[in-house]
Amino acid sequence: MDIAGIVEEPGEGVHNFRKGDRVLAHGKFTNDFTAFQQYALTAASFTAKIPASDSESFESAATVPLALDTTVVGLYGDQFGARITPPLHGRSMSHEVTHYKLL
Repeated sequence: MDIAGIVEEPGEGVHNFRKGDRVLAHGKFTNDFTAFQQYALTAASFTAKIPASDSESFESAATVPLALDTTVVGLYGDQFGARITPPLHGRSMSHEVTHYKLL
């Protein structure tokens, strides 16, 4: 369940969000991290701010994580996708790819 809303209180060690930020997040199927409740938790690494200049509704913003997941799986997925090799973010000389760009 993907979610969107307003930050009520950032968790310990979270420095990139503050109370009142409008955010969207990739939810989980566990009680504290799912949608359809008054308060929900989210991992900061799976959360993004809704731009202040954007008049996007929370309902619309909550669709972004699923759209991104669908795009990534459709383009780069081994089982259900097109198996396209993802472009690298920056230079990587190692065998391990750590960052992708979604074009």
